[in-house]
Amino acid sequence: MRDVSAWLRGLGLGQYASAFEDHQIDSDSLPYLTDSMLERIGLPVGPRVKLLAAISELAPRQTGRDERTQGGAERRQITVMFCDLVDSTRLAGSLDPEDFGRVMQSFQRACGTIIERHEGHISQYRGDAIEAYFGWPAAYEDASERAVRAGLEVIEATKAITGPEPLQVRVGISTGMVMVSESGLGDPSKPSGAVGEALHVAARLQALAVPNSVVIAEATSRLISARFEREDLGLQSLKGVAAPVRAFLVRHVREDTSRFQAAHAAALTPLVGRRTELAFLQERWRDAKDGEGQTICISGMAGIGKSRIIHELEERIKSEPHFTLSLQCLPHCMQSPLFPVIQQIERLADLASEESDVVKLQKLEKLLSLATRAECPTEEDPDFVRAGRVPARPASSE
Repeated sequence: MRDVSAWLRGLGLGQYASAFEDHQIDSDSLPYLTDSMLERIGLPVGPRVKLLAAISELAPRQTGRDERTQGGAERRQITVMFCDLVDSTRLAGSLDPEDFGRVMQSFQRACGTIIERHEGHISQYRGDAIEAYFGWPAAYEDASERAVRAGLEVIEATKAITGPEPLQVRVGISTGMVMVSESGLGDPSKPSGAVGEALHVAARLQALAVPNSVVIAEATSRLISARFEREDLGLQSLKGVAAPVRAFLVRHVREDTSRFQAAHAAALTPLVGRRTELAFLQERWRDAKDGEGQTICISGMAGIGKSRIIHELEERIKSEPHFTLSLQCLPHCMQSPLFPVIQQIERLADLASEESDVVKLQKLEKLLSLATRAECPTEEDPDFVRAGRVPARPASSE
């Protein structure tokens, strides 16, 4: 049973076909519908009862995958991203079908490469739109950050596509609990079954976004914390979503903010324990001040508190003269050679992606000229601060 509209008409409920279409409910989603979901999309009690009874009878007659789908479904928090090509209908009407097909292939290939690099999962291609999940099938603690980074990169990649005219894209992102199962076995032409409000919110936010922008829900905004520059768009009434959703326009990534700083933008709780480790670090610091160079490697499993220990050491020596250089690796940039070094140079030279190569070269030359001075520049040197935007307070090392 693939045609939900025909199935509804067979039940005498064809008037609700448009509601199912608006909420993107297909045959793979049907077995997971609940009474509260049907109420949320506007169905009265009587039709809800009929539908739930029909769904309970429908499940056993599904094809051989039924048992696998039901058994494999799981409740999971994921971040959903919808990206949609702007004015694709107009573009399709102005181009030869083969030319338009090549444009769509380039768009899908560019987006797919970015989503894969950030370890997202493409659920399906919806014509000129792409639906992707972050945090499923593999869970990541920074799934929301990966999704937002991917969204920003999708915009840049779409701009770079060569075509008869510049292309634009809208991106909507939302995070929430869903019921999800692998029905497509990795094939985007056979969508993965995910049901939950996060999908509808992401789709509506994508429609709300202006061309070449990323709009995210408040749930996603809370998870990415101080890592991104955002603009509060206020509460938005979204079609099919019961309560208004606060939306945020993502401006850009704040690369000068470490993962630790982003995760603990609010006041930290007092540190418990780690006295031995902190005493050891402070002793090494005293040795370094006495001229005995020190190298320390702090290792451990994710979340064990490595960055917090470094932060506590900095708090203890912040009144003493020192200079901190922070190079930060990111798990989703493992395939980008020298990423931390390039990131640091871009930050110190104040390079912007939209600037020309000539401007970037001038800024690099100015930054490098500081290294040829007779005396090493300090944070108090106005030229050094202006060229490199060195923070007044040392950033944590990771």
